[in-house]
Amino acid sequence: MSGADRYFIQDAENRLKSLLVKLFSKSKKISPSGVEFSGLKSILVIRQHDPMGDVLLSSAVFSNLRAYFPAAKIDVITRPGLKDIFLNNRYISEVLVFEKKKMFLPWYYFKIKRQLQSREYKLALVIGSTSISFLSLFLARLSGAGLTAGYDGKNFNHKEYTERFLNVEVPYDENNSLHQTEKNLDLLRYLNIPVISNSPHMDTSAEEDNLARAIYEKNGIKYGQLLIGLHPGASRLDHRWPLENFVSAGDLLAEKLGAQIVVFSGASERHLSEEYRKKTKHKVFTAPLLGLREFAALVKPLSLFICNDTGVLHIAAALDVKTLAIFARTDPLIWNPAGSGHYYLRANDRIISSVKIEEVTAKAFEILA
Repeated sequence: MSGADRYFIQDAENRLKSLLVKLFSKSKKISPSGVEFSGLKSILVIRQHDPMGDVLLSSAVFSNLRAYFPAAKIDVITRPGLKDIFLNNRYISEVLVFEKKKMFLPWYYFKIKRQLQSREYKLALVIGSTSISFLSLFLARLSGAGLTAGYDGKNFNHKEYTERFLNVEVPYDENNSLHQTEKNLDLLRYLNIPVISNSPHMDTSAEEDNLARAIYEKNGIKYGQLLIGLHPGASRLDHRWPLENFVSAGDLLAEKLGAQIVVFSGASERHLSEEYRKKTKHKVFTAPLLGLREFAALVKPLSLFICNDTGVLHIAAALDVKTLAIFARTDPLIWNPAGSGHYYLRANDRIISSVKIEEVTAKAFEILA
């Protein structure tokens, strides 16, 4: 697609958004003191924008909602690419999926509208702390919920969206040192919903766990022994700790601790796993290329997951696996997984290759002690 074509499509989309915004009157605003939850039986969480890592950082919202509304139906609506994150989550009642490309087709619009309004949601909560999504806000209004809440769009230059689609516009804390999970949880705090945990969360099914066990046992990996996962990839090259460093660290952990090493990689990074296998002194298991949920099931039994600052870090953390992440320019105080058991290393010069092998292995020994 040419640049001119992309500009035309973007311009048409923006014009359609402006038209849709004008069709809706401004929402009648409700202050936090005026929010009433008595008799609330159904909640819709809208979480369809942002990359996988950002979405997993916000997953702590569900456990806190479930703790405060134990009998409520708590649903999430998301896009197809994020669906697997939410499936089988013990805190979520139902995962609804919508396709962004079809959203403005009249028949699909009415289908989604009927689907949402038939569930009679009382609260629609738009989660997300780094951007404002027109479609997320639009879905909240479309749900027919009496209470629609999310961040005020003023800070994101989209006040016109939140004015019409939300009746509780939560002030955005511009404190750049606040962890992204806490920014998402601040939406609950503003609504006077107690926050008791900031840990991310994801569940796998018994079938997925059994598949992972079968894969490991077929390849000589014994459950009950120390199992360490290494993921040397990252979408950004400046977020990749050198492969040779991963090999040296893995070899030392195998020698000193007798650890079984599992090397993970994405489809576009498969060469890293193969190079690792050639350079290591020890036998390692190269995990097969599987879907996100099968990958999660393979990560779940690990004693420690060592990786770069990339999306799979947050899958491991959400599974309650101990993690050690190697950061470059991104601030780990904001982006490393919240909750206990999640550690990081970062060089003073913010260059990832400056993190020493000895630092990583020493930290791993400390975590596993």
